[in-house]
Amino acid sequence: MGINVFAVECSEFPCIAWARALDAKVQRFSMDECAPWVEVFQGTVVFGATGKNAGGEEERYFGWMPIPPDTSLQPTIFKRSQARARELKEAVGLH
Repeated sequence: MGINVFAVECSEFPCIAWARALDAKVQRFSMDECAPWVEVFQGTVVFGATGKNAGGEEERYFGWMPIPPDTSLQPTIFKRSQARARELKEAVGLH
């Protein structure tokens, strides 16, 4: 799929899966191409970030979080997911 999963953060529901694009020029990535993901999850929140590797070259990162089926939980989950994404980005040096 052109990505390398490097972290799955499950300290809270739902988990967030983080991946690095194998081609730094990739700006968007859809999990619609991954049949097992689509079979299990009805919707997804996607995060994006850029970073530099040890050689100073730009790298592109993506994070995926399935949308909880209980719509009453969604506002709280979305708000908290933004904070979780920021925490992980800071931990691995992304912006």
